[in-house]
Amino acid sequence: MDFGKVLTRAGEIIWKHKVLWIFGILTGCGAQSSSFNFNTGSGNYGGPSGGQPIDPNMPFVLPPEFERTFSNPDSQVALLIILGVFCFILLLGLLFFVLGVYGRLGMIEGTRRAESGDEITFNSIHTALMPNLGRALGLNLIIGLAFLAVGIVFAIIAVFGTAFTFGLGLICLIPLACLLVPAMWFLSVIIEQANVALVLEELPIADALRRGWEITRANLGESIGMGLILIIGGAVVGFIVSIPMLFVLAPMMMGMMGFASGSDAAGWGGIGIALLCIVAYMPVLLLVNGIVQGYIKSAWTLTFVALRDKAALLPPEPPVSELPAA
Repeated sequence: MDFGKVLTRAGEIIWKHKVLWIFGILTGCGAQSSSFNFNTGSGNYGGPSGGQPIDPNMPFVLPPEFERTFSNPDSQVALLIILGVFCFILLLGLLFFVLGVYGRLGMIEGTRRAESGDEITFNSIHTALMPNLGRALGLNLIIGLAFLAVGIVFAIIAVFGTAFTFGLGLICLIPLACLLVPAMWFLSVIIEQANVALVLEELPIADALRRGWEITRANLGESIGMGLILIIGGAVVGFIVSIPMLFVLAPMMMGMMGFASGSDAAGWGGIGIALLCIVAYMPVLLLVNGIVQGYIKSAWTLTFVALRDKAALLPPEPPVSELPAA
């Protein structure tokens, strides 16, 4: 596979067909990092027995402090607000997930149309990708839940290993954590190929994952090379684009110093300037990130096609009976 040809062609497609920028921006919605924090706590609640084991036949009764908390109207309002904010964040994350998958499919379909000479408009791409949207959502949801499960298991092992070994277990987990980084990168390559296979070859979820693994395994060096180029290159460009956001820290720090010195005017002035800078730069950040994400997805689509065509051109392996005798 010609890396230079693939990367150059992806740039030509994303620059010529600017309607794909919209799908690139939507792809960026699903590419944003998200974190899940699970906090666990333990406590001993002494009953009438003064800390002795509780009788299993005893009816469950909330501790007095919990009853006072839940009976307080102010506490009830605060809990409802917290629950509402949590539900809003959850729905927002779900919306970003759907938009991200939709944008990814749009980039794959747009790249396919650019290579085949078909019409490239928002409506034509939207119409073509909709039959694949449900399967793509299922594919990426399964992958996301699998990654989440692995993260939770790793966190549980880290917490209990650290607690029971007085910190020695955490040291032993460091090599495992270092191995997880390249493993995740390699899995991301398979996932990219699986998404392209799902659209271009109209495969169901399981077959798309199998096809992504087959393409990656058959072209291991080229797949890893393209993955390193796109992943590292995208991270570097993203860092460069986000550098102007660091200048927002200056007025924000001035605002904090103003509050610390007792000057509310200086404090709110610094915070206001920081917010204005964020609002002014956000459209630029979204646009550039959309172009970068669109370029990356277009390059992955072209990579899949190139590797698939390369495998198709290879001569079939002869049957065992036709192999020359040793």
